[in-house]
Amino acid sequence: MTEQSIPRRFEGRTVLVTGAGTGYGAEIAVRAAQEGARVAVHYRSSAAGAEKTVARIKEVGGRTPTRRWHPLHRALPLPLLILPRTAPDRSRHHHHRGVPVATFRFDTRVAQDPDRVWAVLTDVSMIPQWFPAVREAHFDGTHRHLSTSEGTLKSVVVTKDDALRRFQYRFVEGMPQPIDFHRGTIDVLPDADGSRVVYSQEIVPEALAPVVERAVSEGIAGIARHFAAHS
Repeated sequence: MTEQSIPRRFEGRTVLVTGAGTGYGAEIAVRAAQEGARVAVHYRSSAAGAEKTVARIKEVGGRTPTRRWHPLHRALPLPLLILPRTAPDRSRHHHHRGVPVATFRFDTRVAQDPDRVWAVLTDVSMIPQWFPAVREAHFDGTHRHLSTSEGTLKSVVVTKDDALRRFQYRFVEGMPQPIDFHRGTIDVLPDADGSRVVYSQEIVPEALAPVVERAVSEGIAGIARHFAAHS
């Protein structure tokens, strides 16, 4: 993915990333900067790590204040978009055609290295192995087809970035009612000697939010189980 094609979802916003001195928090902070945010780097004790994160943010053209936990909250302007280190997170921070977008974000840590995790999660034929609700999955060259007990879901791939290990897709058919907007995102990030998988969904209309929330919750739980069983 080129710099120009990275989505600018957080343009004009200040993003507070907790625990951004190391690991997953640092990767989220850099990614938020790439997507247009002014990133507030939070840390408790890893000052050196926070400075490295700030340097990386500046390398991608981002801007950031750097402070410890307490001064940070007093110093930053509101509103803040909070990107938590832990999940689930249910929020409505942006709009689609004037309608609030329901967003669900879950994450889990797995012991395998990021490249191995990325290979599994982007192989459509393996989806039933980590998402039990899906009985069969295949790609027809244009759409991904996921067969469940309730029917078939059809989606198109929006992003598959092997360098950033970011995969995004959009459902176009198979939901209980028409979809105004949807985007599913899977990020695989390095986390110490393993990986952090962040799985999120954005959906309009609101009536589909419970369906999507349940799906992403089951998906992240399935990912954790799959890699625990294959460690």
